[in-house]
Amino acid sequence: MKSYLKKAMCLLLSAAVLASASVPAFADSSEVTKDENVYILLHSDGSVKSQTVSDWLHCDSGLAGVTDPTTLSDVVNLKSDEAPAVENGALMWNTEDTDVYYQGKTEQTPPVTVSIRYELDGKEMPAEEMLGQAGHVKITLSLVNHEKHPQEIGGTVRNVFTPFITMVAADLPREHFWNVNIPHGSVQTDSQNQMACAVALPGMQETFDGLLTGKMSSLKDYFLDEIVVEADTDSFVMPSILLAAATSMEELEKQVDFPDLDGTLRELKSGTAQLDDGARQLAEATETLRGKMNEFAAQYNTFDAGVDAAYAGSKEVKGGAQQLSEGAQNLTTGLAALKNGAAQLDAGTNALKSQLDQSLLPGLTAAGALQQKLNEEMQNAQQALNGVPETSDLQAAVGAVTQALNGAAADAGAAAQNAVTGAASNAAGSVKEQCKAAVQAAMDADGTLTPEQQTAILAALDSVGYDASQDAAAANGAVQQAVGAQAQTVQQVLAPLAGLDTTALKGSFGTVSTDAATLLTMMNEMTGKLYNEQDNSATLYGGAVQLKEGADQLLGGMEQIGAGADALAAGAAKLDGGAASLQSGLEQLSSSSKVVKDAIAQFQSGSSQLAGGASTLQSGMSEFRSKTDSAAGQLDAAQLDQISQIAQALEEQANAYTSYTGAAENVRASVKFVMKVEGPEQTGTQQEQSSGQSVQDTTFWDRVKNLFQ
Repeated sequence: MKSYLKKAMCLLLSAAVLASASVPAFADSSEVTKDENVYILLHSDGSVKSQTVSDWLHCDSGLAGVTDPTTLSDVVNLKSDEAPAVENGALMWNTEDTDVYYQGKTEQTPPVTVSIRYELDGKEMPAEEMLGQAGHVKITLSLVNHEKHPQEIGGTVRNVFTPFITMVAADLPREHFWNVNIPHGSVQTDSQNQMACAVALPGMQETFDGLLTGKMSSLKDYFLDEIVVEADTDSFVMPSILLAAATSMEELEKQVDFPDLDGTLRELKSGTAQLDDGARQLAEATETLRGKMNEFAAQYNTFDAGVDAAYAGSKEVKGGAQQLSEGAQNLTTGLAALKNGAAQLDAGTNALKSQLDQSLLPGLTAAGALQQKLNEEMQNAQQALNGVPETSDLQAAVGAVTQALNGAAADAGAAAQNAVTGAASNAAGSVKEQCKAAVQAAMDADGTLTPEQQTAILAALDSVGYDASQDAAAANGAVQQAVGAQAQTVQQVLAPLAGLDTTALKGSFGTVSTDAATLLTMMNEMTGKLYNEQDNSATLYGGAVQLKEGADQLLGGMEQIGAGADALAAGAAKLDGGAASLQSGLEQLSSSSKVVKDAIAQFQSGSSQLAGGASTLQSGMSEFRSKTDSAAGQLDAAQLDQISQIAQALEEQANAYTSYTGAAENVRASVKFVMKVEGPEQTGTQQEQSSGQSVQDTTFWDRVKNLFQ
């Protein structure tokens, strides 16, 4: 409504005030146009005091011979001294000028008149009696449209009034008025003035009487016949009141949209039904959206939890990758040391093999020879021992020898003694040495005899035999001694033999022989474990060979393992870097996921609100559709047809009303009315009370008012 007021005020007042300064462009240079502005001065009660009409004729080819019908009197040319000729109620302008401006007087009744009523605190009184008084002011302007034309509408005659858009403006100085109010209008203020404006269409209520029902009744707000201005004052002064009116169906159509109401309502009803269906579909879709959003939110929560788990896992992967990288470095270092050890092991096995070849095999050969010799010596000792008589035989022999010695002759004694002594010495020495060697070897191999036992056995052996040289010397000495000493000498020689226990000696030798056999067997087994010329797979020598071969393979494998360890270290370093990137990326993903999760929660909440709003919209649209159908139903086809006929009649009448004082048929004319209410004359006291107005600066509004002076 405010924009319409401003538009109407601009169209009507500005056109009226600035008409003389505007030069429109026309397509036809021979076309004559007439722009008419009617200035009406009103008394404070709205009655007409005077009317001045200002006309502007224009023709691009000049106005010579142009006939201008008019009802004006006292016509005056405003721009030159040339006066028109008057013929049969028409003005003849014999001029080559393209523009003529003139004005005159008329006493015709304007198409729109106004009566003004004043009230102070609810009491009606003339304006002059209110001057200087305080209280609540109410000014009522009642408009009357005199352009009434009976028209047959819907089979009956109806008064159709030519539409005059009428703007009312009242200037109430801020110095004297406050709480200014104008229903169905607008109040514009500046530092000094308060302009109360409203637009009316007088006569339209009667024109559409009985047709504007239901929702169409709101159009009555535009069809005003009465404008009311209210305010409070501490000293009433007469407001400056202006009215402007003109016919403009174009502006009227923009505001009330008369044409094709029937079709418009049908479209409205159809569109409302479609909108209602769309609202229902929207409600269903938003409900589905809300459900899907809940499912999506639940699934995204699972995804977000998975991202968090992956992020946590990436930390473990990062830690593991770092440990792996460090371990790979340590492995590389350890493998380098192991490689050195393998090289040393290979060198050691080579040395061991060489040492075995150089020492073990010759030693085994020597041991074999020694075993053979020992075996032979044992056999020899056994043969020698087999030749030793038994103890009883030896004792008997000793006795026989003793008896023989005792009975021998002195001269044969010495020779016999020498023979016996030599034989005994040789036999005893040989047996002694052989037995001592065998017994000693047996004792060493057996290892079960104590040192005391070994000493006793050797002592016994030492006491049995004689050194050959000593026996020879003793025998030689004994032969050379007196025969008398022969018995003693023989006794001394044979006494140890008599005490010799050959049975024990043979038993000890048997034990030694058994132990020696066991020793030989063990040596055979031992040498067999050390070296076997036929099969070394299970011998020390074979193991050394295998160890050497394994060391060679280990060294070669260590070369490959070292290369693999280097590659592993490089891969572990890359894995460590990739794990760091993975952790960083998952950290960003986790952070972003939280933002998305929050956004989903907001969107989920919004979808719920949207679903609720869609449901509310659906309910509201259903109600609106019901009311729209009801409103459309209230306007039946007959009503719509009558409204359309009236709208057409209004347009025709508005286009026909082009001049107030007359215009030729071939002239394109237009007319506007501007009315100013002249206030009552003030007394001296009243003038003093309102003296503030006399010193105000000249404003646009003042210039408009000066048009009437």
